[in-house]
Amino acid sequence: MLTRGDRHLHAMQQAKQLAALGARLKTIHIMTGMPPRQVQSLFFPDAHTIPRGRAPDSAEWYHGANLILRTDACLSLAPSTTSCAAMASPPRKP
Repeated sequence: MLTRGDRHLHAMQQAKQLAALGARLKTIHIMTGMPPRQVQSLFFPDAHTIPRGRAPDSAEWYHGANLILRTDACLSLAPSTTSCAAMASPPRKP
C-alpha cells in the first residue's frame, strides 16, 4: 500500500514530466491533483514561461478527435490506470 508521501512524490514526478512536455497548469492540476499555484511556483518561476493554450471544449473530446490526437492521448496516459481500450468505446447515453 502506498503511503501519503509516496503518492505525493509520484504526483511531483508526474508534474515535472508534464511541465517538461509543455502541459498547461490546469492540465497538470487535473492529472496530479496538485494546486495550480504550487505547480507554478515549483516548475515555472518566471510567469512568462507558463504554457498558454485553450482547454478542450468537452471532457468527451477524445471521441471527436482524429487518429493522431487519440494516439497521442493513449501514449500520454499509458503509465496511468486508464487504458486506451476503455477510452475507445463511446460513452453510453442514458
